[in-house]
This record gives sequence, structure tokens and C-alpha cells, in this order.
Amino acid sequence: MAMGPETMQLVQEISGIIGSVIALTIFLSPMLLSENYTREAHDGLQNPPRSSIILTINVIGSIIEVFYLSVYFRYSSTQTRVSAGIKLAAFNMVALAAIVLATVFVTDYVHTIVVGTM
Repeated sequence: MAMGPETMQLVQEISGIIGSVIALTIFLSPMLLSENYTREAHDGLQNPPRSSIILTINVIGSIIEVFYLSVYFRYSSTQTRVSAGIKLAAFNMVALAAIVLATVFVTDYVHTIVVGTM
């Protein structure tokens, strides 16, 4: 039984959404798998558990994302490239500012409440 173009498009969209959710959970995995990494929490281990696996997944994911972006920028038109570059730079600046502000202004009490709920 052959699938029509509408069915194929729906399958592609659903696959894209599922892939995006999986990628998001992989990149959020350090936050989702966070534990209290004090000396007492990991019972004398040198490194917190699973840190090398999380690091490996995130590095590979980052390399893949850089590859995707480079292919996108290589084959897009100049106008699209400039527009996407401006949006990407703006997003990175806002994200960096949010991280710096959160690091500077969030107290230990708020940090404990936020991290403790995850």
C-alpha cells in the first residue's frame, strides 16, 4: 500500500517533532539527571556518576548541531543567511546575559529551591 504525499508529509512532521523532543531531552539531560554532587552525595567517588556519559552525549550533539548549521549556512541564500545569523547571534547574546544575570543575582536559597524541585 503506497502512501500519498499528504501522508508522507504528516509522517515527516511527526518524525521531526519526535526528533526535536529527543534532542531537547538530551541537551537538558544534565538538568534532568542532576543530583546533589557534594562529597557526601557520591560517597568518595572522584567524579559524579554518569558525568562522562552526559558530557559525551552533549559534545556529540553539539558537533552534530554545528554540522547542521554549517550545511544550512552553506546552502542558504545570502539574505536568509544574514537573517539567520542575526537571529542566532541575538539568541546567544540573550542566553549569555541570562546566564550571567542568574549567576550573579540568584541567591543560594533560590538556587536550592529551583534545583531541589528538579
